[in-house]
Amino acid sequence: MITYIPDHVQQGLARLISQYQSATQFKTWLSIYLDVCQDIENCFWEILEKRNIDSGIGVQLDSIGLILNRPRGGLVDDDYRIALRCEIAILRSTGTADDLFTVGSLAIPLGYTFGLTDMGDAALLVTFNQIPAFNILALFQAFFRAKQGGVKLLFLFAPVADSFIWDTDVEFSDWGGAPVGGKLLCAL
Repeated sequence: MITYIPDHVQQGLARLISQYQSATQFKTWLSIYLDVCQDIENCFWEILEKRNIDSGIGVQLDSIGLILNRPRGGLVDDDYRIALRCEIAILRSTGTADDLFTVGSLAIPLGYTFGLTDMGDAALLVTFNQIPAFNILALFQAFFRAKQGGVKLLFLFAPVADSFIWDTDVEFSDWGGAPVGGKLLCAL
């Protein structure tokens, strides 16, 4: 873990051995050198903080999104942080159930849950029972991008009384016009 040290000069002077405690010129030279070290640490620390998903804001998050190829798309900073974390999980995914669970957990706001069931024959069923206050197709797209090639993804969405199942066999387009690889299989 990286730790910020705000007092290089004081720490450096406190570590002097006894024979240099009274050497005024040496302490002055050492203070100048340690002050430059402090300036360098302050500069790097500021870069680390501003280029961090947790503490970055505005254009700093946009820069991270540019690296990840995940545009903001009108999201506010807090929602964009979720999208960036989800994108990192998607890019790191090997398609395992654990990876899909991580992606799903990052793709939905706090308070929502989903189930992930291995259906055998390279098929996964994702069940989602709450009424979402977010774009459910964006969640489907995140799962689709994180799964392994050749694995069928069934996405069961059951809002109040009606249920919908999306299947990854035939492509359809989402709100951005990009194919996300699914079709509405049936409405129950």
